Amino acid sequence: MHPPIWNIEMKMDDAIYMELIAKYLSGNIAAAERERLMAWAESDSANRSFFEQTIQLWSISSGYEVKYETNTPKAWDALEARLFGDDIATIPIATASSEKPSAKIMRLSINKVILRIAAVILAAVAISIWQFGYFSKNQDQTVAIETKAQERKTIELPDGSTVWLNESTRLSYEQDFTERIVHLEGEAFFDVTKKEGKSFTILSGEASTTVLGTSFNVRAYPKEDQIEVTVATGKVALKNIETTKEVQLVAGQSGVLEKPTEEVRIEAEVNLNADAWKTQELKFDDAPMSEVIQAAERFYGVKIIADDNLLNCPLTSTTGSDFNDFIKTLNFMNSFKVEQRDSVYIISGKGCN
Repeated sequence: MHPPIWNIEMKMDDAIYMELIAKYLSGNIAAAERERLMAWAESDSANRSFFEQTIQLWSISSGYEVKYETNTPKAWDALEARLFGDDIATIPIATASSEKPSAKIMRLSINKVILRIAAVILAAVAISIWQFGYFSKNQDQTVAIETKAQERKTIELPDGSTVWLNESTRLSYEQDFTERIVHLEGEAFFDVTKKEGKSFTILSGEASTTVLGTSFNVRAYPKEDQIEVTVATGKVALKNIETTKEVQLVAGQSGVLEKPTEEVRIEAEVNLNADAWKTQELKFDDAPMSEVIQAAERFYGVKIIADDNLLNCPLTSTTGSDFNDFIKTLNFMNSFKVEQRDSVYIISGKGCN
């Protein structure tokens, strides 16, 4: 006699075909998998009987349309004897080939009817668990790394490229990484490994940044009105996905995509402090105070207001991550007066030529 249908002591091959049966019943089986399952069912009478009995249990729930020709009366007789023996009562039951109850009368006790219902529920639960695992497995193919406020991370991608993530940033990519495409929300510095001439693409909202092997910074926070790319080494293509407008950037250049106007352009001046969050240094080379303030606000996370007559005053300096050092530099270089009012820093002083 063959082992009962719900015998849990299965061999490895049995477990594989149980999974194929679950796929078959749930409608998620591929053509090649279906052929393999049918070949397995036809290869041995025990396999065929097992398959038929499983289909019949599932069909009772009216949740599945059987597409496999089975000898249903014989299968039910075999399953009846195997599971319930000779303890009998009578109850009509529907077959898999008809929506109406068949003329066949099954001999079951009330307790055995309950057991059969339980078996159907067990089959449904097993397949539901498989479906959940199947879709979770597909979802798990996407890898996502996130940083919180005031948190930074360094990661290595499957192709050997290195990415430094600034705070409040999310980077995601497909686990197999065959296409070398990443999605970025926030700011990151990329050091891309050149690989068999295969391009590397960063998708950031409306912008697409494509390279072969280079290092560059991408700032693409969803709430900001522009996406900025600054190239340290190599060559980068910055494109507006919607309009297909594109600019080519080389080392020492910055490119911007303006979200409101959809314009893509090369900046006249390279942003020396694009990766200041990574290097922990602010560098200014004869930069106007307006530019200094913008970089300092971004770097230190503060609000700074300066008198209009100071906005064109030039500054050349290098400062670190200590905001007090930055204030001392301003006072030393230009004799500016800096006051703090609540959370805002006010810069005042004489104008300059």
